[in-house]
Amino acid sequence: MKGWLILMLLALPASPALAGEADAREKLLSIKAALAGVQSLSGGFVQEKKLDFLKEPVRSKGVFYFARPDYLHWEYLEPAVSGLELEGGRARAWTGPPGKRSPQPEAMAEAARLAASQVLVWMNLEPEAIEAAYRVTVIGEKPLKLQVIPRRAGARKFIESLEVEFSPDLRTVKQVTLREPESRTTLSFNSVRLNSPRPDR
Repeated sequence: MKGWLILMLLALPASPALAGEADAREKLLSIKAALAGVQSLSGGFVQEKKLDFLKEPVRSKGVFYFARPDYLHWEYLEPAVSGLELEGGRARAWTGPPGKRSPQPEAMAEAARLAASQVLVWMNLEPEAIEAAYRVTVIGEKPLKLQVIPRRAGARKFIESLEVEFSPDLRTVKQVTLREPESRTTLSFNSVRLNSPRPDR
C-alpha cells in the first residue's frame, strides 16, 4: 500500500516557512482557488517503484475516490488486491477482491488512518497545513511542478523529497514522485473525473 503511504509525514513541526517559499505559497493558493468548485475526485493510477537492487520496476495499478472533506477510497487492483477506506476519522484496510475481502488488523488500519489523514490535507489543499509540515518550492512552471521536502529532520532520513506535477488547469495532479534513499516511487494518475458520484461499496 505504498501509494497511500507516500504522504505519511504526520508530525507538524514548528519551523516557519522560508522567505524563498513565497512563490510556492502563491501557487498553492492558486491551486486552492482552482479547486473551489470541486467536491470529489476519482480515477485510476499506475504506481512504479524502482529499487536500486532491481533491474525492472515493481508496477501496480488501482483506483481511487476522494470526496470532501474526509472520505478516501484507495484500492490496488493489480497485481494483488488490497485497499483502504477512510471516513469521519475512521479507517478500514483489507486484502482480496469484493466478496472475498479479509479485514486487516486494527493496528494496520490505524496506521492507514494516520497516513490517509495527511493525504486528505493535500486533497483538500490546505496551504497552511502543508507549509507547516513541508518546505515547498516551485521547480517547474508549465506544467506546474512543486518539490516538497519534510521539515522534520527525522522524516528526511526516510523520505528525501516529493515532486508533484499538476494538470494545466491546476485541478488535478498528473504525477507524484517519491524519492527515498534507495528507491523512487512514481504515481501517475489517469482518467481523473471531477464531481462524480460516490461509487457503491
